[in-house]
Amino acid sequence: MSYPSIPIEEDRTLEAIRAFTDTQIERLPIEDRILQVHKTELRRPVSYFWSAHDFVLGLRDAIIGHAYLVDIGILHRDVSENNIVLGCHPEDTRGCIMDLDMAIPYVLQSSSQASPDVDALLNKAMDRLKPNEVPMTSQTPGPFKADRTGTTAYMSIEVLLGRGHTHFDDMESFFYVLLLFFLSYDGPMSKGKLLQAHDRGFTLQFGRPAHIHTWSPAFLK
Repeated sequence: MSYPSIPIEEDRTLEAIRAFTDTQIERLPIEDRILQVHKTELRRPVSYFWSAHDFVLGLRDAIIGHAYLVDIGILHRDVSENNIVLGCHPEDTRGCIMDLDMAIPYVLQSSSQASPDVDALLNKAMDRLKPNEVPMTSQTPGPFKADRTGTTAYMSIEVLLGRGHTHFDDMESFFYVLLLFFLSYDGPMSKGKLLQAHDRGFTLQFGRPAHIHTWSPAFLK
């Protein structure tokens, strides 16, 4: 059954999702957002993929959706596996991008930069991710955590370095979604478990499914 996209709940995202206190919101340079929950037709989280082909088609459609958002002046800024969903039936659109919590108005940017030294940039980004001995505040050198928008494992190197965020960074995040998919799963769930998940509306279950495994140490760090 298909439902119209109707707001059914509204709240502040910094409190409801990101668990900032009122004091932190007032003191630190954090973007405040309004959360709107919409009811739409059921879709599958990526972890319930039917096959690698099913996932790749879904990723393709999510990228097409992202391109549409850019065309109408919206930058998503939080591309990750969790924000890509798959169609529940073969005749459905194969994939969508969701969760515009971090989205902003956007003017299309052109790329005029020379090819970067990727190894040097990656080393700088890894240094920024090392644990600090003192808590990070708005005065801590380097980008405050709210200035780096996205999900860490999927952030572009430029975003990790605090150099802004363009649609090119989102495309880099799509690449990491593709890469990490093949490092995260042994294969799809059994047909029986997929049917059970569909019947319960893909609600979260306790424990990690058996077909998901930990990233290798080279990627985990």
